Order: sequence, then C-alpha cells, then structure tokens
Amino acid sequence: MHDLLLIQNDRKTAYEKIVKWPGQEESIRHHLKKIIMQSRNSILELRRHIDMTHSDPADRVDLRGEIYHTWAGTREFMPGDSISDMILALEDNEKEVALAYQKALQSEDNLCEELRTMINDQLSLIHQSFNRIQEYKEKPLQRATASEEEKPFVIYRDRVFIESSVHSRLIDLFE
Repeated sequence: MHDLLLIQNDRKTAYEKIVKWPGQEESIRHHLKKIIMQSRNSILELRRHIDMTHSDPADRVDLRGEIYHTWAGTREFMPGDSISDMILALEDNEKEVALAYQKALQSEDNLCEELRTMINDQLSLIHQSFNRIQEYKEKPLQRATASEEEKPFVIYRDRVFIESSVHSRLIDLFE
C-alpha cells in the first residue's frame, strides 16, 4: 500500500510540473490534469487504508517495498519534445503504474475485499488513461488553427500615403 501511495505521488508530482509548461498541446494538458486529479484521489483513498500510527513527522519512516524499488519511475519529457515523444512517455508511464498495481494485487494475498476492490478500481482508471493515450497514438493530434481573434491584425486600404525626401504624395492602389 505504501508503494502504491509513493508511486501515485511521484506520478502526480511529475505531471504537475509538465502541465505548467507553456505551449503544451491542449488535449494532452487536459489529459494530464485528469491524471493528476486521479492520482490525488488515489492518494487520499490509499491513505485511509494505511496505518498512520507514526503520524508525527519526527517518527515517520518512509516505507519502500519491493514494488517501489522495482518501479522504473515516471519518465518525464522536456518542453521541446514532439507530441509523439510525449505520447510515448505517457504510454510508458501508465504501463509502469499499471504493472505496479498488478504486482500489488498479486503479492498481497491477505488483502481484505474492500482494499482489493479499491485497488482494482484504481487500476481500472489507470487502464482508461492508458487507452486514451493509445487513442492519441493511433489518431495523431491536429494542431489547433488560429481563430479569428488570434489571427494577426490586417488593415485593408485603397490608398497609401508615401513620404520621401523628395516629395510627398498620395497613391491610389486600385488605379
């Protein structure tokens, strides 16, 4: 349980950094925000089932088990990475999180039914996120086109005033 909590926290922290980058593809940013909320909710659910007897920070021990030690971590991407690189990194991350959850379900034979159901529900959400990323991979994202408000300002005139050192005159453009 502690391992899943740490993994969800790492996942949330990494994606919170990425969402803050300017110029991100909006659909990917939106998906990352969903994953962040999913991770926060998972953390809250997991905390309810973890023994918090060492709640004083001075007494708290950071417990890391086999699942967390074998977990590859969240693969981050950089602001200049292509959309396909981002999608591949997200795909790898969600695979790793899903594998960690599957290991937790397999290794914990003494899980109560409530805990097993909660972990399965969280795993189901991770699979949904992974499937959404697969959709991005199969159907490439289209860059947003500029709307009328975003297009550069253009002035249309039928006459232009040209000033030169020799003389000034008004030119009719449509003569």
